[in-house]
Amino acid sequence: MTQADSKNSITAPVVSSRRQFLSTGAGLAAAGTALALATVTPTPAAAALPADDSALLNLEEQIFEQYEAAHAHDDELYQVHVIWRDELSRLESEAIKAAIESRPFLTQKQQWDLVTSMPESKEHTRLVTLGEPFFARMDLLIKQMFAIPAHTADG
Repeated sequence: MTQADSKNSITAPVVSSRRQFLSTGAGLAAAGTALALATVTPTPAAAALPADDSALLNLEEQIFEQYEAAHAHDDELYQVHVIWRDELSRLESEAIKAAIESRPFLTQKQQWDLVTSMPESKEHTRLVTLGEPFFARMDLLIKQMFAIPAHTADG
């Protein structure tokens, strides 16, 4: 459909179709803008309501309280974790060395059973269990928070 003469200029029928295209596009854009404004413009009753994000701000405070409680034992957790993790690593290295030297060695299950019977491993499990209810409550609060629309920048 595009026609060009020997000087590569566009002929009148193409310009006409471009004008038609642009005018159609401009009309659609204007209609789309009007539709967008109609859907976004708040009603006077909605504009009269005060923007209240107190429920969101309250949930935020509760979430951080749960977060703090859930992480209250992190330092102790880390200390006992390092102890049993290092022991497991030592047992694994020992088993690899024994296998290379064709000596009997502990299986992975036996290694794990030894490590989980350590007092540090039991203390780690106890501390993790203490934090679980706080993490569960925090998850529920976050789900509630995402269900509430924010009305202000603080929310």
